[in-house]
Amino acid sequence: KTHIDILINDNFFIIPLDGNNYNYRFHHLIQRHLYNQSLSNWGHDKISSIHCMSAEWYKNHNQPSLAIEHFIKGNNFENALGLFKVYRLQLLREMDWSSLKHIVNLFPKSYAKTSAEIQLSKAWLLIYSGDVFEMFSMLGYINEIICADESRSKALIAELKSLQVYELYNLSKDYDQCVEACSFAIKHLPKEHVYALGYAWIFLGAAMQITHSTTIAVQKIKQGITEDNDLRVKSHQWLVICYLYWMSGENEKLIRSSQSLIELGLQSNNLEALANGYYFKGMAQFAHGDINKAKKSLLEFYELRYSTIAVIHFMAMTVLSKCLFVLGEDARLNSVLDKMAEMIHSQRDAHFGQLLEILKADFYLSKGHKKLAISQVNKLGDVALTALSDFYNPQIAMARILLMSNSASDLNYAKSLISKLEEVITRTKNGRFIVDLLLLKSESALRTADQAFAEQYAEKAIRIANTRRYISPFLEISDELVEIVESVSKLKFSDFYKPLKRLLNNLNSENTPQLLSNRELEVLKLLRKNLTNKQIAIALYISEKTVKRHCSNLFKKLGVKNRREATIKFQSLDLAHQI
Repeated sequence: KTHIDILINDNFFIIPLDGNNYNYRFHHLIQRHLYNQSLSNWGHDKISSIHCMSAEWYKNHNQPSLAIEHFIKGNNFENALGLFKVYRLQLLREMDWSSLKHIVNLFPKSYAKTSAEIQLSKAWLLIYSGDVFEMFSMLGYINEIICADESRSKALIAELKSLQVYELYNLSKDYDQCVEACSFAIKHLPKEHVYALGYAWIFLGAAMQITHSTTIAVQKIKQGITEDNDLRVKSHQWLVICYLYWMSGENEKLIRSSQSLIELGLQSNNLEALANGYYFKGMAQFAHGDINKAKKSLLEFYELRYSTIAVIHFMAMTVLSKCLFVLGEDARLNSVLDKMAEMIHSQRDAHFGQLLEILKADFYLSKGHKKLAISQVNKLGDVALTALSDFYNPQIAMARILLMSNSASDLNYAKSLISKLEEVITRTKNGRFIVDLLLLKSESALRTADQAFAEQYAEKAIRIANTRRYISPFLEISDELVEIVESVSKLKFSDFYKPLKRLLNNLNSENTPQLLSNRELEVLKLLRKNLTNKQIAIALYISEKTVKRHCSNLFKKLGVKNRREATIKFQSLDLAHQI
């Protein structure tokens, strides 16, 4: 006591924790030294008892994290787990992922394996970090732990179901069972387990959109918003409404819903809701062709990107990179791509790694590096086909790239991807990617020289895009298809033609020639051999009139007046890799 009084009077590395002169915390600079001194004098048993005394003090003073840590250090795992069972719900509610991960990792692996609460917490952490496939692999084991406990509560079963729906929706595609599991979770989860409740609402709405309709799903979610007073749960409910309008392709409603999510985030100081709101708003604006507005919203997200789960973090970075590419902001684009690569490396996530490589191949193709884009895609192998609820679909990009190949195997693979996409889009009633699918089918028809089918698919795509004000899918089609789209929209959809033409014109730099279509490249290759228009027409099985049109287009794109200048300009710009 005298020694402690001296330390306190000298303000020397000791902090009183209460007014009883009994509990103190030592400065970390000398904690290790004092611990080793105590260990040599008292031994492990005495030290463990002091840890447990400390844990009780922290518990009584509402510091559960330190209480759990000291209970574990004192080998009192039962008390540590009992406190953790309650405290983890608070951490999930507050989305304090770092604290949750820290506490979960404190438990010995042998003990953690037997606890359903610890394993469930690990599963939520995997969702946050984007390791969903690893999370899927845990579900069977967690189910075994819960079933082995005869006194298991419905709350634990409900929490497990709120995780299982992630797999039921995305991989198994068993939407009826997904609705059933979500309904059970919502009914039996404790009200304080808001994160699990939020996920149950998200997948309930998404599955009901497929099993019933978007209207019925939205009505169900809005009923939940009215009945539930918790702002965290409400934020998840508004999140699923955004998802529903995104997947159904109702862009105007999506913008309004994303604004409601933003306002809720501001009202409740919920950074995750704010981040998600800006993400959906940016996606909707990009789909409209409002590229600068989309960039502004996504830069707002960028400041909050660590407040949401990894899949939204990655997808928002993807649409931001698309905006920057379209706007020609290469320096900032490269910075965003580097950040995405760092994120993937830190999480060692193979799926996101595949998506990033496909995104880069997408950019290679748009810059005219056709062979490099095709090679990049062929290196990747199979990529998981999910329920198309995210901004970027890798199979659509892969099919678009492979359709530019001269290889029969690549073209067959592209057609098989289109077939799989059509099956999933039809089954899930996905209105978001239907325009992209129709444009892919139009591109495919062009590759087989089926002009009539190409025009039919293009017209269907334009009709839907005109209704929903979708412009962004048309930014990534071939120049040959652009000609068809412009011709059809000018003739039949003048309201759509004007904003599309304006956007395309704004994207074309005066100093950089537009990319040549495959047919224009073939014509140019024959021009370089000094063939006449008639000879070119015979070689390509097209009319002389069509040859003249292609020549006119490529002269315009290259900014030249005749064949000789076209050949010289083409070589000077190092574009020969396109042939």
